[in-house]
Amino acid sequence: MTALIVGGDHIESIRKAFSDRGMERIEHWNGRKPRDLRKSLPKSTELVVILYDSISHMMLKKINADTVGSGIPVIHCRRSLGLLCRKLDEMHFITSQAAMAGARESRCAFCTEQGTALTERM
Repeated sequence: MTALIVGGDHIESIRKAFSDRGMERIEHWNGRKPRDLRKSLPKSTELVVILYDSISHMMLKKINADTVGSGIPVIHCRRSLGLLCRKLDEMHFITSQAAMAGARESRCAFCTEQGTALTERM
């Protein structure tokens, strides 16, 4: 399964969250370079994540136009790992894929740590 992440300069924590959820391949376009506007969606893409706080308006329009009618789910969010994980859980997209792959839990280690820290504060 392949995900395309558009936007963001450093996405290592997002890559980790996706791999913890069973995502096999992650492609990243930073969305700031003019040549990114000429790229086409990879054929095996099953999910597109747009980190809209760090891409150009033209890139946002291009990705939205490319995904309309393709049936590929799109997640729009800021570059926030907690928000992205919450949206993934709401979609049940990655979670169901991870369950099929035999993953023990659907949450990434970061989300689990953050949840524990919040519970301890209350």
